[in-house]
Amino acid sequence: MNATADGVPHTLPDSPHAPTSPFGLLRDRARVFQRIADGQDLVPVMVRCLATAGAGAAILGMALGSYAHSAAQILASTLKLPILLLGTALLCFPAFHVLQSWRAPRPMSLQRSLTLQSLSLAAVALLWGSLAPPILFLVGSTQHYRLTQSLAVLVCAFGGLVGLSVLLTGYRELCDPEQQRPSLGLLLYVLVFGAVGGQLAWILRPFVGSPALPFQLFRAPNPEDGNFFLALLDLLGW
Repeated sequence: MNATADGVPHTLPDSPHAPTSPFGLLRDRARVFQRIADGQDLVPVMVRCLATAGAGAAILGMALGSYAHSAAQILASTLKLPILLLGTALLCFPAFHVLQSWRAPRPMSLQRSLTLQSLSLAAVALLWGSLAPPILFLVGSTQHYRLTQSLAVLVCAFGGLVGLSVLLTGYRELCDPEQQRPSLGLLLYVLVFGAVGGQLAWILRPFVGSPALPFQLFRAPNPEDGNFFLALLDLLGW
């Protein structure tokens, strides 16, 4: 049993050093959670996680943008997907921090909370980046616009769920070890994160690029286009 920098005891495994590689950050999360609990030298961990998040998102963006066979679209998608991931976290993080500060038996400091959020973003982007090669193959070999759109939504959603599971696991380990299942508040946060991410993606589109349209950095706002939620229902055929 150790004590955190705030003097709160915890039962995470002892480990003086956190992993330094992106994969190590996720493979040995217990040691990273230990370091977050100790509250010592967290800035390097945040920097590595955010760099991993940006790089992984950029790789997937490049794969999605390749559908249009346009250098401009590839560059735009490579830049916009990291903006989507980090922008969603920026918009939603205050809600997570206030929620855990209010409800958690052992609330985290702002720096600890930021580090945990950064770790979850790294998990999202590592999965995104690892799926970029098969996505690139499928996009290039099928040349089917609707399929490419569906793959983009599925991959982004799956990565988001993995990242949120890391966030929820970290919350349980650091803030509420007695918790057996996510609280209603945390589940609501998951829904908010997904909704904000989906609508931000809609605002930043196109990521794939329609073959019937010239290159556009952003689609011009049009009330007839609706929003992400209506587009998702249409994509699912509802």
